[in-house]
Amino acid sequence: MAMEPRVELVRWTPDADRLAMEAAAICYDTEPDPAVIRFCIKSGHHSVLEHNAFTFKIWVARVISQQFTRHRLASFSQRSQRYCVEDAFAYYTPPEIAKQPEICAQWHDFQARIQEFYNQMIQKGIPAESARMVLSNATETVFYMTMNARELRHFFRLRLCRRAQREIRLIAWRMLEQVQGVAPLLFADIDYPCKMAGSCDQGKMSCGLIKAKD
Repeated sequence: MAMEPRVELVRWTPDADRLAMEAAAICYDTEPDPAVIRFCIKSGHHSVLEHNAFTFKIWVARVISQQFTRHRLASFSQRSQRYCVEDAFAYYTPPEIAKQPEICAQWHDFQARIQEFYNQMIQKGIPAESARMVLSNATETVFYMTMNARELRHFFRLRLCRRAQREIRLIAWRMLEQVQGVAPLLFADIDYPCKMAGSCDQGKMSCGLIKAKD
């Protein structure tokens, strides 16, 4: 069963822009104002962005979920392959595989054989926590991820880069679109990381979108 990476913003701090403005106003003994937040973002005073939360529901291949969990300042709750029986799992097919008919046919056959063997083990009484060892990295997983605006901005700085793996980059752009809809001030300046920085930090691995640092 085929799946595609997708994301849904399911919860967020109401009026997160206003909350950040109020936090910044405390620091500078001023009235809440968008200009204060813009100043804080530009100057690096990002602690005022931490008083909110954005929760996403994300569907990806299991191997891609590991890249999300490398972001330490976030909370995760993921479907467990120990306790959930994957007797009809969906799986992701990378475009590079999908565009080669012969390889793609073998790919689908391989996933079907994994499913058959997994189901056989479950039927023989092997616990899911052991049977899962045979599952493909392409198996669909779903998880909740919660970040504050400061960590989200850091996440975007890494994952919107064209050097990031396509699947997590796709999710990151969709996440950005969704948070800009509910907190436009906090994420108004987000773009490709190199465009925001004025140069690329990837050296010889640069995609060429903007000039790399020497």
